[in-house]
Amino acid sequence: MDGPDLKALRMFEAVARHLSFTRAAEELCVAQPWLSVQLRRLEEQLGFALFARGRKRAVVLTDEGEALLPHARALAASHQRLCAEASRIRKGQRRRLVLGAPEFSADIAARQQLLAALRARGDIEVEIVNGPSTALIDHLRQGRVDITLALGPLPAEADLEACVLAQTGLWLALPDGHPLAAMAAVPMALLAGQRIANFRRRLNPQVYDHMARLFAEAGVEVEHLPEASARAVMLFVAQEQTPVIVTQWMAPLLAGSQVVLRPVADAPLRLQLLLLRRRGDARAGVAALWACAEALEEGV
Repeated sequence: MDGPDLKALRMFEAVARHLSFTRAAEELCVAQPWLSVQLRRLEEQLGFALFARGRKRAVVLTDEGEALLPHARALAASHQRLCAEASRIRKGQRRRLVLGAPEFSADIAARQQLLAALRARGDIEVEIVNGPSTALIDHLRQGRVDITLALGPLPAEADLEACVLAQTGLWLALPDGHPLAAMAAVPMALLAGQRIANFRRRLNPQVYDHMARLFAEAGVEVEHLPEASARAVMLFVAQEQTPVIVTQWMAPLLAGSQVVLRPVADAPLRLQLLLLRRRGDARAGVAALWACAEALEEGV
């Protein structure tokens, strides 16, 4: 005799536990007549009856059914453990990707679209590590992050490759009531003699140097922000009444405050949100995020 079917034994165990074909069918999400047919086939295969119907059609185990039940229960419990272990293994197979990201990038639509595209795959778990761009690029080279976002433009590097996700011009965060706040866009020529604050060079030397040359040529006096977060910028502008160099990406964070954002009309510099990876890194998680980034780059 071939061994009894596992599904049929699970059905037997459920009926024996409930002493009801109806409740067992509900638990197993099957039709009760179909359940009855499967158990009759099991009885035919075994060569003995498992249930006897007593008065009022109550379900009663036969002696043979009682003898078989402990084995059916052990088999059902073993099957449950097998399914749970398979689920655990399957979840463990999800790839883990460590993504570096400057904090300011959280509110950029391109980053949100990038991560949404990756989540849609369903097989990659992302861990985000925050930090300034310079530190994150070091982490990438040292293997502490698998791939990273960074503020550009950055010089081409032999060991890294870059994908441009978004671009923006330079903007100014101005105190409400500042003379320049009345303009729709601020020409560079009107910034001569102005005192403007910017982030410190150590946070991103390459981008800082681009901006420093630009504003030095325009005759702008640049001072350093004590902190470069959006809230710190808002407080600095309001308290010090000093304009701060920002990007359009910060606009949603400053909405409703006493700070006015205006573009610098003719600044010959575009800031970029870049995705960087080690050149030739074809690991599955990195390659998947890179493919999502390349799809976004086509629209930049």
